[in-house]
Amino acid sequence: AVYMDTYIPGAAHSSELGHALGAVRDRLGGRWGALLTRFPEFFDPTRAQEDIARQMQAMDDPWSELREIGIRRPDGDGLMTAVHLAFVRDLAPRLRERETIDRLLRWLKPDSQSEARIAGAGAALDALLSPWKDMSPDHDLKSYLTAKINALYGHPRMARTTPPS
Repeated sequence: AVYMDTYIPGAAHSSELGHALGAVRDRLGGRWGALLTRFPEFFDPTRAQEDIARQMQAMDDPWSELREIGIRRPDGDGLMTAVHLAFVRDLAPRLRERETIDRLLRWLKPDSQSEARIAGAGAALDALLSPWKDMSPDHDLKSYLTAKINALYGHPRMARTTPPS
């Protein structure tokens, strides 16, 4: 849990801990077996987030599948925030497509969660809206996006809290 929660891509502490855990990976038991089999780069201090985000692209329900594999908090800090940012970056080129938009929205707030993801929400919202910076989506999609974003994070003029970062 410490490795995942404190992970920063390329940081010295992530590198040292990742290398130490990687050296004893064969002796790690329990949930680590399935996790390390599925994500062989898990303890790589520079590529772990890329490996997980890449594999998430093929998952029908990344949130649930990550939990089944052994990641208890797909919305956690550290490694999972880095994974989130890589996943959003990988989805971004296809965010004009309704299916991809829905995929990102389900990742931000899975049905099983009462609250939308806050960490990295700003990057996700930027990616979601960036295809429309030079042109507006059609009326139906614009209404859909507005309703979904407001449902997830509230209306910016009505919210009394700090907007997601």
